[in-house]
Formats: sequence, C-alpha cells, structure tokens
Amino acid sequence: MHKEVKAVIFDFDGLMAETEEISTRAWDRIAEEYGITIGSEYYSRVRGTNYEGGKRVFLELYGSDMPYDRIKKEKNAYFAEDVDKNGIGKKKGLDELLEYIDAHGIAKAIASGSTADYVKKCSEIAKINSAFSVIIGGDMVSRGKPDPEIFCKAADMLGMPYENCLVLEDSINGAEAALAGGFQIIVVPDSVQPPEDLVRRINARCDTLYGVIDYLKN
Repeated sequence: MHKEVKAVIFDFDGLMAETEEISTRAWDRIAEEYGITIGSEYYSRVRGTNYEGGKRVFLELYGSDMPYDRIKKEKNAYFAEDVDKNGIGKKKGLDELLEYIDAHGIAKAIASGSTADYVKKCSEIAKINSAFSVIIGGDMVSRGKPDPEIFCKAADMLGMPYENCLVLEDSINGAEAALAGGFQIIVVPDSVQPPEDLVRRINARCDTLYGVIDYLKN
C-alpha cells in the first residue's frame, strides 16, 4: 500500500512526449560533425538534467575545450528541423492517464529538465490538451536533477505534501531526485532502463503509463 496520491508530477521528455528519439537523432548529427561518439553513458547521465547539468557531463566526457554552448544551439536547431518535418508523438497511455487524473480531482504539474517554454511548445505540437497550472522548467531552478529542487518547487506551488505527490519519470536522474525529496516515484522507462538497485527503491516500474492508472486505483 502507498500513501494517498493527491498530486501527480510529470517529467516531460520521454515520459509524456516522444522526444528522446528526436533528440538522439540531433545528437547523432552533432557527433558526426565534431568527430565524437555520443553513446549510452552520455545519455544515461544527462537524461532529466537541466542545461547546466548536461553541459558539465558533456565537457567531462568530450573535453573542456569543446564549444558546448554553440554545439547545444546547433543540436536544438536540428531538433526543431526534425519536429517541423515529423511532429512529436505522445507516450502510450498519456491521454487516458490525464483523463483519469482530471476525473478524480488529482492535482498535476510538469517538472522537466528542459525549459518551460520548450515544454509548452512541444505539448502544443504533440496535442497534449490537458491543462497544467504548474509547469517548472530546468531554467527555473538552480540545481538540476538528481537534486530534488524541481520536484519540491512543483509540489510547493501545488500546495501538496511531498509524500502525497507521485512523481513519474523515465530517467535515472529523475528517479533519484524524487527519492531524495521523499516523493512517491514510478519509473516508466524510455531509452534507458533503470538498474535493479534503483528498481528496488522505487514504488513501481511500469512499461507504459497505463500502469500508473492501476497504481492510482490501489
């Protein structure tokens, strides 16, 4: 049994929207241009982090002399080009989960390592129509995931106790942040599978967002 869930706090990339594959394609283009190899270690360490967290990992792995700010800008341009051509899909079960949450009077927020403006734009493109009164971006906190600051800020803005908030994440960094803040946490993996030591510490691991509905019903 778990404590009553009064609010659900969503991550965005890879959890609500099918953006991780688009991002990976953009990074692949950057890697080819700059002669580097961007692999699983990079992705597992940066998923869920904000801009500064991603920058630290990139410079650590690929050299402190790399022009990260310029590279990131170019990557974002490739991402936007891909979105203009192919759009953005929604994760399986998202519409049904949002409908359930709204029908049962459960509060909700988005807490993403990406910027709030990015989340709003991508939500519109993906046709995520449920209204969120609280959207916290990585640009709105001083410490990115795995620090719990972003989830704490979202819960505080909703006026909810942390233990009564369920965080939904696909990333290891996000899951660790939720655990550190005393939140309930369900991991719905996207491109990176959570290690077994993490799975043992979280409330649940679900293959799709449909599993979250089952959790909320219990």
